[in-house]
Amino acid sequence: MLRWLPENVSTYGADIDAMFALIYYIVGFWFLLTWGVLLFFVFRYRRRAGHRAAYVQGERFRQAAWILVPAFIVTLLDLGIDFSGAKVWDKVKGRMPPGDGMNILSYARTHYPQAKVIIMTAFGSDAMRQRALAQGAHAFLSKPFSCEALLAILTQEPPSEPTRSAAGGDQHAP
Repeated sequence: MLRWLPENVSTYGADIDAMFALIYYIVGFWFLLTWGVLLFFVFRYRRRAGHRAAYVQGERFRQAAWILVPAFIVTLLDLGIDFSGAKVWDKVKGRMPPGDGMNILSYARTHYPQAKVIIMTAFGSDAMRQRALAQGAHAFLSKPFSCEALLAILTQEPPSEPTRSAAGGDQHAP
């Protein structure tokens, strides 16, 4: 298919790649067709001695069809892309993939040992944090977390040590 796309590491990667390919081929077809028609018309209607250019207002239906028919076809294709994309979007955003982040962590550590994996979860616990870090996660963030904490991890600055507030949430010391 499109061999230059990166390897799928998501359970939904094939669906997303199929949508990308559909859009790629539809747009590519229309791009090549448009350029072909333009080049044809450039040579077909070039200036020649004894021929005057005609001013066409597009008042006839036959003249307007040059715009209306392609616009209708493109609209139908766009709606097809929208409906196909909605199915993929629903699958990606509406259903959780099988397993949990620890499965993905072990896969990433096995297949991409140089990758730095950051676990972000809304269901974090101290036991899960310890397990993730023991299995090779670069960092572990429980939601909600501050943008500064994520930025510190991404820029390789050591994040400040979290301290427990009276409300029970993580507070990052200055």
